[in-house]
Amino acid sequence: MADGLPNNLHSQPHQLESTMSHKQELIRLFHSIATTNWDAAKKSATAIAAAEEERGHHVLASQLRSSLATHPPSATHGDLFSKSSTERPFTSTAISALNAPTPLSSVFLPRKLRDGMEAIISEHRHKDILFANGLNPRRHLLIHGPPGCGKSMAARAIATELGLPVYVVRLDAIVGAYLGQTASRLRELFSFAEASNCVLLIDEIDALGRSRGDLRDIGELDRVTISLMQELEHSNPRGLVVATSNVASTLDSALLRRFDTIFEFKSPSREGLTSFISHESLKRDIKLNPNTRRRALQSKSYADALRIIDNTQRETLLRKVQS
Repeated sequence: MADGLPNNLHSQPHQLESTMSHKQELIRLFHSIATTNWDAAKKSATAIAAAEEERGHHVLASQLRSSLATHPPSATHGDLFSKSSTERPFTSTAISALNAPTPLSSVFLPRKLRDGMEAIISEHRHKDILFANGLNPRRHLLIHGPPGCGKSMAARAIATELGLPVYVVRLDAIVGAYLGQTASRLRELFSFAEASNCVLLIDEIDALGRSRGDLRDIGELDRVTISLMQELEHSNPRGLVVATSNVASTLDSALLRRFDTIFEFKSPSREGLTSFISHESLKRDIKLNPNTRRRALQSKSYADALRIIDNTQRETLLRKVQS
């Protein structure tokens, strides 16, 4: 053995060259981190993931690539969005990591919606088969329905099932005060989705994509809607872009056509609430008294019912601690 390498590698020039190249890439990666050269660090990390892929370590390569998107760029530090010297610095991040693993089994959905979500998950799990036959998995989804019906939770569940991070778009950091600023930021946002294997969640997309032709504005919102349509049509995200809307009727009809699939969530029926409350109570091993159950059944959404159940669980746990 020489230089810390097994003897058999010296008789295999290709493997030796590959191993030395891998070592050099690791050295470059550590040097880039030490000098805070993040572009170079990402380049080295990408090369290391590609090398592992070539060695047949497909799962490891996938995990390495996904980890590059674990920490979202910060608009505050100018990592995601460029800033001119005359532009006021951002005071909040443009996207926020949402660390809330949610298996699809924990999301209360009607059978039809659950089947639709499972189909999306299956497409991305087996996307290599689709690619081999000239097809792509669906990547642009819209989930609409009244507040509190589980739209964002469903997006998190898709990400959890696929092992992808979730980033929530901060609309206050996207919408700019100057002409053309918002469209430029949208381009950078979708470029991020193309570079990062993640679920990009645009909550309440109504703020960006409302129907065009409103005479009360000067045309800037129309331009934003058009820019959003163009990004949805031409972008090729590595993972998924999921948008939610409380009132889909306010969205531009041409924008709706840019989504691969549209899921409609409805307010829960009394039967649905009854099943949901029973499911959550059993899962948490708590018993609701008649008055609490009645209040939960009068909820207008699953989120409202869940708050009542959460409060009951807190009270139950604290009583046990204090007794």
